[in-house]
Amino acid sequence: MSSDAALREALAARLSPSPEAGVSRASLSIGTEQVTLWVRSGQLRESCTCGGEGCDHVRAAIAFLVGDASALLGETPLRGISLRPLVVPVAEVSALAPLADALDELCLATVRAGLGSPDAPALKQALEQLTRSAPQPPSAALGRWLGRFRGAVAAGDIGEVARLLEGARRFADALRSPGMQAADVELRRAWLGAVEPGGVTALADATLLELGREWVAGPERAALERRYLVDLADGELYVEQRARSDAEGSVGPCPRLVHVAYADVELGHRPRRVRLLQYTVAIPEGETAFQRLVPLAVGDVAALRGLYTAAQAECPGLAEPVALFAPSELEPGSDGTLCDAKGERVWLDDEQGGPGADSLRAAVGSADLVCVLGRLLGRAAGLTLRPLSVLVRRGAWLELHRVT
Repeated sequence: MSSDAALREALAARLSPSPEAGVSRASLSIGTEQVTLWVRSGQLRESCTCGGEGCDHVRAAIAFLVGDASALLGETPLRGISLRPLVVPVAEVSALAPLADALDELCLATVRAGLGSPDAPALKQALEQLTRSAPQPPSAALGRWLGRFRGAVAAGDIGEVARLLEGARRFADALRSPGMQAADVELRRAWLGAVEPGGVTALADATLLELGREWVAGPERAALERRYLVDLADGELYVEQRARSDAEGSVGPCPRLVHVAYADVELGHRPRRVRLLQYTVAIPEGETAFQRLVPLAVGDVAALRGLYTAAQAECPGLAEPVALFAPSELEPGSDGTLCDAKGERVWLDDEQGGPGADSLRAAVGSADLVCVLGRLLGRAAGLTLRPLSVLVRRGAWLELHRVT
């Protein structure tokens, strides 16, 4: 069998420390653990959710990537290790058929009842059938969809209900697809999250800045807490989500710097859900982290509109894009809007769906508004931003204030 050192050297030669030059990081599910491998300063680095160093999971991952079968099947095999399949067995596809039927029934019941009868017995029965048919416990994405659907029906928001049902219809079609095309697999992963094999990847050696938190509806009202974090290296936004009844969740206040050694990231709609597993927390000191935040903000409404449209096309029914927007001004009035340098506007609303300018203005106070973190929504009036937090400048000093 090849020595561990030789295998590590062989893999280090294949991995590039620069993402632009090729594959820079590899992540594999080994048994019940997640292994991530990358190169730093010419040396192969590793992380495994089992917490060990040089463990059998890491050895199996290296051997698999290098293509050394003897390390897996030789005289001294890595016992108890198996690679988790990334394709769902056919039996699992058929097991989810009742969920597809329940989604179809809900679409039909909604059309028959209409938005003028949110308490119609047929609609309630369809929702109960959907809850029973879902994998237990339901994925976070499906639970959030249920919360959004109930809220949209209660508010009589035809546009939102239509978007949600279109997403549900496509998901039902993907569940029934016998060929399991790539697009169907991606859609299933978005809805089922970690329930779906291959639906999780790894994040390692990253620095995240938490920008805001909010409570949103899930199976019950205000059932889910979301924490929004941005990667200061590439600007990608992540969301950490937990149910009110769960103790799961990282520690620390908001804002905070999170130095991630290892985290799980669900593959699906953006912002992707992250689970912080190995990390340290620090309070941002000075304004270095906030200065790095400013160039990551979007400066015009047209770009926000493009982001929202792309997100809805990528994952209809689930997409809830979040953006960091640097406006030119906040217009006066309780129903004010944010304007860019070209004069284009994005509307504001609060957690109750009313005008959100007052809460934003209260968070800004006497300081100068630099940028706003908010969730993008499609409303009858046009593109709308629900503010979550604001970055302001007070003199020469940058400060982050939460709105929610």
